[in-house]
Parts: sequence; structure tokens; C-alpha cells
Amino acid sequence: RTGFEGDIAIGGHNGVDTSTYARSQVNRFNSFAPIILIMKALMNQQGLDKPFTGGLGSYKLYVLVAYHIETHIANGGNDRPSEILISLLYRFGCVGSRRDKLTTNLVRLGNSGEMITCDGGMCDLTPVFRLPDCVEMFRECHERLTDRCLLIDDCSGAHHCSYLSSIIDCHSLREAREASKRRARLCDNIITRPTPLN
Repeated sequence: RTGFEGDIAIGGHNGVDTSTYARSQVNRFNSFAPIILIMKALMNQQGLDKPFTGGLGSYKLYVLVAYHIETHIANGGNDRPSEILISLLYRFGCVGSRRDKLTTNLVRLGNSGEMITCDGGMCDLTPVFRLPDCVEMFRECHERLTDRCLLIDDCSGAHHCSYLSSIIDCHSLREAREASKRRARLCDNIITRPTPLN
């Protein structure tokens, strides 16, 4: 066992589809790649990134992020990672009122079977049964980031304040990175180990 996870696509999106879509969105939007990295780390730490446990898979996340960036820019926003992140958390966390056009109720869309589409990508939220948990995570992250923005003025030059550390556990991220490096070395040793001649 190597400790690496893999997906098998049956009648859905496969890795090639997902990679092609992601690459096209990276070419369209400056903020796409950094926002995806943040969202994937965040969703992984909250256990909301695996479709087979009711979470939001990569392809659906890519379509949601692209949809948000496209909508945000169409409404006069800028393609800056900081602006995209806080507005994405606002939109998908349903922070505003029910009639707020800057929010998108993902749970309602999932329950109704409506699709979110963007640039040829389609996101069906029906099978994402942990969608309410995702929305709550978006809402809480928006609250934490806005609280951190209010506190940042209190930071002196001797004290470093990180926005992302208010939503992402940096220690767990570091541990996961080290574990991945160990697994990669293990696989490298298995692949490069000479086979004995009989």
C-alpha cells in the first residue's frame, strides 16, 4: 500500500475532463488557481472534499469557483484572489439576505436539481448530501475572515497576522505535506528498487 487515494469514474467526469476544465479556467482567470488551492485545503481539512462521503468533488468545485469568478467580474468586481475569496465565501455561505443577488443558495439548487453552469462545465449538486455542511463552512469562514480584517489594525509591526490561518489549520497542512513527501519517497523506492535476478 502506498497511501495514495484514487478515483474511478463510471459514467461521470474523469480526470482528463477535470484537468482540461481546470486548465481552461486557469487561462481565463488570474484568481482561479489560488482560490482552488485554498478551497481544496479547506474542504479537505473539514472532510468535505470526497464525493463518496457526500462532499464536493474537484470538478464540481472547479465549476462553482469559475461560476463565482465570472459572476463577480460581471457585477463589477475585480479578478484579485483576496476579493474573489471573500466574495465567494459570502455568495456560497448565503451571508446576505434571501433576496441578496450576491448570494447563491446551494442547498436550494441541490434540492431542486438545478445545475450551475459555467464555460461548458456543469455542476449537479443533487448527490452532494453534505451540502448544508459546505454552506455552513463557507459562512463560518466568511465570518472568521471578516473578523480577522477588523483585528488586523490591532497588529503591531512585531506581530504577524495571517488572514488564511483564521480558516486553514496550517499545522495540519504542514503535516499532510510531510506525509505526502514520505509516501512519494516510498513509491520512488518501490519503483527504483532493482528486481533480483534468479
